[in-house]
Amino acid sequence: MGWISGAGIVLGRLNLGLGSGSVNDAAGFCLIFLFDALRAGLFEEILFCTFLYAFCVEVAGKKKFNHIQTFFCLLIMILPQVLIHFPGMAEIGSLLVMTVAFGLPFALLQWIVDLTSAVGARTLADLIRFITFGA
Repeated sequence: MGWISGAGIVLGRLNLGLGSGSVNDAAGFCLIFLFDALRAGLFEEILFCTFLYAFCVEVAGKKKFNHIQTFFCLLIMILPQVLIHFPGMAEIGSLLVMTVAFGLPFALLQWIVDLTSAVGARTLADLIRFITFGA
């Protein structure tokens, strides 16, 4: 529980700092924000991270990952999750910030701790943003 709340709060505050939107009249807690945050957390962490991590593990077979394989597996887990937030062409700077600030921490949480911690932290970070910016 500590990993989830700690990572979620830190990444949620970072998300607020990087957010370009301003607080509007819809700011505040609505139950729909919780469901939207859960949907994003579950969908992106399971589809983009867990599925691709399982693919990497299947390709590697019973062998333990070396450093290069670990790097590429993390990259495979992170890039689709980050790229979905850029509908068109993205600036390389924005892409790198999103990758390092959000993609990598969530992927590492899943890799080192478990899927539940990644989903929980992601949900909390999104919930903070939804409450502050009004979705």
